[in-house]
Amino acid sequence: MNMFELLVLGIDLGIVLFAFGAAILSKDIIKSALSFGVGSAFLGVSFFLLSAPFAGAFEISIGAGLLTVLTISTISLVTYEDVPSISEEGEETLDKAEVKKPIKEELDKVDKKEEEE
Repeated sequence: MNMFELLVLGIDLGIVLFAFGAAILSKDIIKSALSFGVGSAFLGVSFFLLSAPFAGAFEISIGAGLLTVLTISTISLVTYEDVPSISEEGEETLDKAEVKKPIKEELDKVDKKEEEE
């Protein structure tokens, strides 16, 4: 390995560390998944530079490609609803009462049945 290849490998591994650090420290899960994908892609390039083409191809296809796509698609399928919370006075507050009213009624029915038994 000559000096140029070592320099490219050092820069590549620096990008890998930066991307994985950004994935760990990011508060937004989409940005974290994208940072993980970028880090995995550059890690695959590092494997190619180290004369491990099969490991590089596997890392780029599975690590950067498949896992990133599955993570982002799973996140996009999850819907975020407001969860009932307890206020300081001990009262339950519902932000989306119209949506949750049927669910709350069904849960109340189940609670009443359990109390009767």
